[in-house]
Amino acid sequence: MKKIFYYFIIIFLITLPFIIANRFRKNVDNNTNKIQSKTFFSFLFSKPKLVLILDDAGKTNQYFNKIKKLNKNITIAVIPYYTSSKAIGLKLKNEGFNIIAHIPMEPIDNTKMDVKEAFLLTNDSIQVISTKIDFYINDILPFVTGINNHMGSLFTSNKNSMINLMKILKKKNLFFIDSLTINSSVGYKYAKIYKVPTINRDIFLDNQDDEVYIKKQLDKLLKIAMKKGFAVGIGHITKEKTINVLLENQDKILKNFNLIPPSKILE
Repeated sequence: MKKIFYYFIIIFLITLPFIIANRFRKNVDNNTNKIQSKTFFSFLFSKPKLVLILDDAGKTNQYFNKIKKLNKNITIAVIPYYTSSKAIGLKLKNEGFNIIAHIPMEPIDNTKMDVKEAFLLTNDSIQVISTKIDFYINDILPFVTGINNHMGSLFTSNKNSMINLMKILKKKNLFFIDSLTINSSVGYKYAKIYKVPTINRDIFLDNQDDEVYIKKQLDKLLKIAMKKGFAVGIGHITKEKTINVLLENQDKILKNFNLIPPSKILE
């Protein structure tokens, strides 16, 4: 009887790490974009994946000398409607950064729209949305493989608007990162339905322009990545304090995490 008990304990101890690994370490399935458990051995030998996106590029080259010191696996999201967007996007690309289009979408507070006609609006038809996306992608940022939303609390909460957008993104073979500017966003839901590669933002780094706060948010992001195997954080290229915190913590991030562009997490 004691031997059976000991055998049971040994089997339990052998299988426990596999159970723990498959519970806490996950990744994105290639074909379905569903979160799938990883094997125990990949749990042991792979670093957690981290996507860092800096929004709001395109208007100015401010802080460029600091920005170019950042690791080139950081993704930069370029707002495409400024006269300087194309040149700045190309300059950042030539520096080696991964670039995505930071597509302006209608917010609940429409006073925030500095150029209203540039935004995707909830009363836009699918033809109008397609025309705007065509211009932004084909003419301004032809080298991007995906988008995320600039503002968009109203647009991303609107079922018909997001269905129309997903149909367009599917046709253009573009991925969608939901910045989650509002909890009621239906972006992820309809991206999945229309088979558009997608993932949600986990943490905003710099809702407060304060280095202590930004560092705390970065630590939260890294803990999420440690727990589930990957995480997506968004900051702003226009905030020098965000750039400072990333530079100060860059070595630690690269040592302990696999910093990748979003396309790699969705492959």
